[in-house]
Amino acid sequence: MAKRPQQPRGRKPAQPALPAPRIRSATAADARAVRDLLLELGYRASLRDAGRRLRALLATGSDPVFLAMAGEAAVGLMALHRTAMLQYREPVTRITTLVVSERARGTGVGRLLVEHAARLAKRWGCGVLELTTGLARQDAQAFYRATGFDATAVRFVQPLSPRMKRRLDYRA
Repeated sequence: MAKRPQQPRGRKPAQPALPAPRIRSATAADARAVRDLLLELGYRASLRDAGRRLRALLATGSDPVFLAMAGEAAVGLMALHRTAMLQYREPVTRITTLVVSERARGTGVGRLLVEHAARLAKRWGCGVLELTTGLARQDAQAFYRATGFDATAVRFVQPLSPRMKRRLDYRA
C-alpha cells in the first residue's frame, strides 16, 4: 500500500479555492446554515431552535443577521445589535455572533464581515463597533486586533437559569 504524503507540521492541507464571498442578509429560511455555523463554535442548537432564534432577532429591527456566501455555501455568519447606551452620546453596534467556517478561515471572510459591520454601524450613526470573545479564543483575539479592535474591557457573566449555567463555558 502506498504511503500518503505527509503535510508539513503547522500547515493546513490545501483546500480548493472558494468562490469570491458575498454578504447577504439572512432570512428565516437560513436556519440550517445558522445552526451549522454556530456548531462550529461549539454552540449546539436544534434546527427548530436555530430557526426560532433567527426569526426572533430578525423581528426586532435592531438585530440584523448576515451570511457570507461562497457560491451557494454559507461560510460565515454575523449577527449585530444596534442600541443606545447612557454612557455614550452616539449609539453602539455590537457584533453578537461572528463565525467563519473552518474551511473558509484565513480567506478574508471574517474581515469582509467585520468591514460590513463597520460600514453599517457608521451608516446608523454609531460611534462604536464592539464585540466580546472568550478568554481562551486566542486566535479570535488576534484576528480582532488585526481588524482594528482594541481590548478595553472584561466581561462578567452571571447565569440566571440552571440551563444557562450548564451551557456556559467560562473557558471558551
